[in-house]
Amino acid sequence: MSDKPKPTPPFPILQVNEFFQYICFQLPGGRDFIRLGMMINFTKSLSFLVYPYLLYYHENESTLVALKLLAVMQTFYCTVWILKDVYYGDPAWRQTTSVLGAIGFLVLFGAVFYFPVYCLVTETCYGPKFAIDNLGNTIYLSTWIRPRSLITEGLHTSCRNPNYYGEYLIYLGFCGMSGSFICFVSLNAFWIFLFSRIITKDYGLSRYDTFQAWSDRASIFFPNLQTI
Repeated sequence: MSDKPKPTPPFPILQVNEFFQYICFQLPGGRDFIRLGMMINFTKSLSFLVYPYLLYYHENESTLVALKLLAVMQTFYCTVWILKDVYYGDPAWRQTTSVLGAIGFLVLFGAVFYFPVYCLVTETCYGPKFAIDNLGNTIYLSTWIRPRSLITEGLHTSCRNPNYYGEYLIYLGFCGMSGSFICFVSLNAFWIFLFSRIITKDYGLSRYDTFQAWSDRASIFFPNLQTI
């Protein structure tokens, strides 16, 4: 790695990322003592209580199969996420926040995570149902190892952020099973904020000497089909 300074992302990427940082880590509300990763784990772990309840009381046979599939998809993803957080946790989610910041993030993230099952159960949103969750989980599981050097091989040969790409496919699968176009809109709105973090991270990686050659063949998010 060279000694060149870390580049600053351009407008409006820096401003969007700073807003995301403010919502997550800088809201007032007392001492920062709640780890943000704990709030994510708590939100996703609720699926182990939510889905048994919904499956027991759900009466619409036409959406029961879709509900069962969504239950399997989300609970399996929740299990994978918690294991990943325990063994290969992202340092960004180990930061602490205040009570108000934790509640704000819980509401924002919880809405994105559980909106698909809400649309499916209430049948207030309509659209085609499809599932690509397994592909997303496969890509996501393949990116667990976190070495200290720049990774440019394997899945990173054609994509610089396969972990985010895999997770996006997972959530896209959730939205597809809900049969709701509104879910797609809310998901992509949430990813506007998350994508600002991806770009900011990318600027940080550019300080590595091998980054330029790597970025020429690997796209920032969607895989470069020419290098697969």
